[in-house]
Amino acid sequence: MNSFVELISKGYIREQIVSAGGGIWSIVLAEALCAIIGYLFGSINTALIVSRAFYGSDVREYGSGNAGMTNMFRTYGSKAGVFTLLGDMAKAAIGVFIAMLLMGQPAGYIAGLACMIGHTFPVFFGFRGGKGVVVAATTILVVDPPVFLCVIAIFIGAVMITKIMSVGSITAAFFFPMIQYAFHIQRPYFPTVVCSILMCCFVIAAHRPNIQRLLKKEEKQFSFRSRPLITANADVLEPVRQDKAVGPYNSGISVGTAPKSYPARTGIKDPNSSKKKNKKSKMKKNKKDGKKF
Repeated sequence: MNSFVELISKGYIREQIVSAGGGIWSIVLAEALCAIIGYLFGSINTALIVSRAFYGSDVREYGSGNAGMTNMFRTYGSKAGVFTLLGDMAKAAIGVFIAMLLMGQPAGYIAGLACMIGHTFPVFFGFRGGKGVVVAATTILVVDPPVFLCVIAIFIGAVMITKIMSVGSITAAFFFPMIQYAFHIQRPYFPTVVCSILMCCFVIAAHRPNIQRLLKKEEKQFSFRSRPLITANADVLEPVRQDKAVGPYNSGISVGTAPKSYPARTGIKDPNSSKKKNKKSKMKKNKKDGKKF
């Protein structure tokens, strides 16, 4: 057990390079390989796979337009959200764990950062993905479990107070580099410190639209009890521009959904309304003339 922990801490390839007298560039190339592995795993976007395979639609066309866990919860419900959460955690854990086996603990953060970039800009899905919060949290969990406990406590506390997921994500990301440095203050490692700061900046930058909505007090609160916009019968919904909608579906988001069955709420003209009016007027006319139906 101790040898396995030591292997993860130091890395098999790193040990081989050091024992063979390899230079710094050999280590840099090996860590670049870990970054590529992390990016490719990150590009496997679970939200897009689940939405297309099980609901026949693209989650990016609904809600916030984000291919992540929160938008999956809001758009398709809890089952889709849980599948997305587990899938994103699995891909991050596998990518980070492989990097740690190859090059040790610092490479885990490098692969995790690359996995976040792949999740946000997936090469397999037109470079439009999620925000990488779940990937970042899983990276911290695998590489630094004590740091993860502190970060997740901050996240849960912020969400419980505000009931807004983006506030929890931004707050936890902001404090993460400080907590990570505090746990390793005796032996700080420069690449790890840099990766933690970049991960923080990446998450906050990805939440720029959320920050704008927070400043305007238009950010939606998150609830597990909210009714999903799309169920297994996805034919009842169509993507629309949110700026053309009014009422509960207008949250200032550029892309949203509107049920076909609620034209009065969304401002969408019912294509059958004119037919219904003509039929009703015809019935009234025939009734006046004394005709029976």
